[in-house]
Amino acid sequence: MTVRFVQNPDHEHYIGGAELQVASTRAALCETGVDVVNDGLGDLVHFFGLFPTHLSVLEQAQQAQVPWVVSPIYATGRGLASLRRRALRHRLSGKYAHGLATVVRQSHAVLTPGSLEFEKVCAYFGKPKSKRVAVPNGVDPRFLDADPV
Repeated sequence: MTVRFVQNPDHEHYIGGAELQVASTRAALCETGVDVVNDGLGDLVHFFGLFPTHLSVLEQAQQAQVPWVVSPIYATGRGLASLRRRALRHRLSGKYAHGLATVVRQSHAVLTPGSLEFEKVCAYFGKPKSKRVAVPNGVDPRFLDADPV
């Protein structure tokens, strides 16, 4: 099986939590014999985050009928009701990211570390046809004994 990873376009310029999640997911999949690629489509597409630059790959996946999953990495301090109102305001004003909502709503799985992140994603982007898959949140082992200086 081959999985295409789609990340933030500037992921090579800095390392943050999302990039560590991608690296850990890549390592875990490779250990099970899954090939992970950064171009083409593969048998499955995995979107990390929700970025407008993902929409070209989404269109390719839809046309080729390749399934996809999404790790939304969606953090906001807004509550659920506030997110629903914001989504409505964005839809009415034309600012709503319909393509990114499609990434979520038509995905084959939404992978989040907790149910609150999933609920916030649903509040803004709408309920996906798929279920939430719990992905444990962790700390990269190299940070356990790191020297802060």
